[in-house]
Amino acid sequence: MQDISFGTTQNVTLVTEKAGIGKRLIAFFIDYLILLGISILILISFVTTNIINSTYAMVIISIIFFSYHFLFELFTDGQSVGKITQKIRVVKSTGESAGFFQYFIRALLRPVDSVFGLGIVVMIFNKNGQRLGDIAAATIVIKVEEDVNFEDTIIAVVGENYTPILSRVEVDRLKGSDIELIKKIVGESEASLNYSLVGKIHKKVVEITGHDAEGIIPIDFLKAVVKDYTYYS
Repeated sequence: MQDISFGTTQNVTLVTEKAGIGKRLIAFFIDYLILLGISILILISFVTTNIINSTYAMVIISIIFFSYHFLFELFTDGQSVGKITQKIRVVKSTGESAGFFQYFIRALLRPVDSVFGLGIVVMIFNKNGQRLGDIAAATIVIKVEEDVNFEDTIIAVVGENYTPILSRVEVDRLKGSDIELIKKIVGESEASLNYSLVGKIHKKVVEITGHDAEGIIPIDFLKAVVKDYTYYS
């Protein structure tokens, strides 16, 4: 599965996994079945009330198809019922939560993407798995992070006699999201024995904090940064 890279305000790259076409298709069919059921109910109500006007019916159904995706994504942070079941969501191409404009454009261009499966074709050849609506709205669909255990939410464990190596001022130059990213990269690097990212993020952390880390092994320095953040929190 291809990853998506987002640049943070500190120019550190955060990597997440894009939603696969399979998950998106399943989500699409779930949403389609829901909309199909609603459309059938509307047609039945037209027949039972002797309002047989195909134009009215099509207008109402079109509005429902548009509103379903637009409103669901707007009020559930980028997820429709289908996307919720597949644990995927819509975000901006920068990684931030999408907004009114992005959801509106995606919903507006959905009929175009549906013509002859055009959206699927575009997704296959687009490196970020974007359909035309995504490209126009500058959005992508990513996998929702799995729930974590309580232990995973603890940034680091520090003893009562722990002595930080960074000052409070230096640590305060980092955000909580930066610390979580550092912790993630350190953990993954040690698990895979691949330390290629450690050097890059070490250099960036030294630059941001302004701490002289000379003589400290990069991965040990990063671990200390995480502990120091916990210590001062």
